[in-house]
Amino acid sequence: MSNSSRSVQPKVIGIKPVLLEERAPIETERSKEELVQEAEQAKEHAQLHLQQAREEAERIKEQALADANAEREKWEQERERVVELAKDEGYQIGYERGREAAHQEYERLLDDARNIVAQSKVQHDEKVESAEETILQMSFNLASHLMKQTLDERPEAFTSIVRAAIHEVKEQESVSLYVHPNFYYSLLQHKEEFQQMLDHQLDLAIYPKEGESVYLCILETPFGRIEASLDSQLNELRDSLFSILEEVRSSEGQSTLSTY
Repeated sequence: MSNSSRSVQPKVIGIKPVLLEERAPIETERSKEELVQEAEQAKEHAQLHLQQAREEAERIKEQALADANAEREKWEQERERVVELAKDEGYQIGYERGREAAHQEYERLLDDARNIVAQSKVQHDEKVESAEETILQMSFNLASHLMKQTLDERPEAFTSIVRAAIHEVKEQESVSLYVHPNFYYSLLQHKEEFQQMLDHQLDLAIYPKEGESVYLCILETPFGRIEASLDSQLNELRDSLFSILEEVRSSEGQSTLSTY
């Protein structure tokens, strides 16, 4: 059989099917899931720190109040001891010693107020600043209450305050002393003593005067007026204590900045 007679068979080209592999989810979807998970973890971590900060602030507040209560109980015990001692001795120990005892008691109460400031000051924490002021105010109020209670129980202590005020104006030509009616008659008994503190030729007049406080003590002279009332002295002390607190905070803030 010749080549020409051969039948030409068609060549079949087979096309293999192309199988597409199933790929894993694309990277962007997996990244979103990871970001959501990390965000949840960060949120939980922040909430945990916030709760810890709140618990720490509450602990500091409770500790500060506990310290103030302990100091108040200490003062109450000391006050009762002094009162009992005064009753036992009857203060029959002479005028000079009685005056010195009243003066020492007055100074001791002021020192207690200053000590409370030092004990209650908590450093370098904004959460404690309000607690510092609260403790200072509580301590000052307690000291003021104890001082006034002492004056009520021992009027001679108020006489010492008046005596010190007169000493400041002893060189004036005339002095007019204004006190509350509650103390007027008791102070009249000391007028001769007060007069001896001044020049015998000078005028000293004592007048009763109603006021908001029974611890009123005002002296008028030709050169001006002196406010020596207990409440005014306490207010000056309070302002001084809060000024000291602000100065301490300011100095601590500057010291903290210098360390960075």
